[in-house]
Amino acid sequence: HINENIKKNGEKVWVYWGNKPMYNEEGELTSILSIGNDITESRKLEEKIKYSEIKFKALFENAQESILILNNDFMVVDANKATINILGYNKEKLLGNMNIFDITSPLETNRLQHILFKEFDTSGLSIETYFINSSGNVFPVEVSLSKIEVKGEKSIICIIRDISEQRKKEDDLKKQ
Repeated sequence: HINENIKKNGEKVWVYWGNKPMYNEEGELTSILSIGNDITESRKLEEKIKYSEIKFKALFENAQESILILNNDFMVVDANKATINILGYNKEKLLGNMNIFDITSPLETNRLQHILFKEFDTSGLSIETYFINSSGNVFPVEVSLSKIEVKGEKSIICIIRDISEQRKKEDDLKKQ
């Protein structure tokens, strides 16, 4: 059993209790041997880790920038709310079923594949290309990719920025 205990000095500690019944020669219970191990530090560490996970998930989900997490085969393993909004696909459709090339404009797919398979290394990469949303609309994006490794698992962070407005302003300036 794990429970919170209070020491004589009033300090609260978490204790892992191991209890073992003790029997006499006739098989009657005579006592219970209880051994308690102070697990306060490991409990605090667990709480810090849990808080860190919750904080990371909140930051990821609520970021204004579109963020995809890809595996080494460029398959989508996670996507935040901004990505769902910009692409129009539901999360279930994206996760495990789609890769970055599925959301790339067909005219750009070969170029993006060449860049990612030939030029993308550990230093990261930032390129402009065109994506296609669930409605079939093509729009310009700036894509920043970075390779990361967490506990031996390699992933790719993909930040997507819709640059449609920027392109429109540039075109308006050229016309003027």
